Amino acid sequence: MRTNCIITGTCMVALAACGGGGGGSTGPVDATVNGSWTGTVTNVTGSGVTCNMTGVVMNLAQADTTFTGSYTVTHLTCVGPGGTQNGGPFAGTIANGTIVNANVAFDMDTPEIHFTGTKSGNRLTGSTVWTLDLGPPTGVVVLTGSWTASR
Repeated sequence: MRTNCIITGTCMVALAACGGGGGGSTGPVDATVNGSWTGTVTNVTGSGVTCNMTGVVMNLAQADTTFTGSYTVTHLTCVGPGGTQNGGPFAGTIANGTIVNANVAFDMDTPEIHFTGTKSGNRLTGSTVWTLDLGPPTGVVVLTGSWTASR
């Protein structure tokens, strides 16, 4: 399945974050992600398109090493061959979330908007890969970038 969108305000992505956890003498313990997180997504770039998101808020609920939740994004800006497009606010669902030790992975609404990262204290940093179908004449593009979030 591909995410169909034209880089206008209709492409939505967001981010999630994690915190908590720790290690003991028997090895690392899975981190916790419950709660509200805020962050940004920057320099998501590919095929001549660059996107940034601000005002990202996620509310997460964890069960063992998996989590789900919801997100909102205040503003999405994308610059490409067709010019600059702005959009927001957006809202959606966090899916396929996992947290093992300090490693986190999740999708924003769909696996085509995927995030991975590492937890350190109350901060999470990582990378993101978006696979988007921008329609003719551009078609499917893969964008990669980075994200951060904190409690």
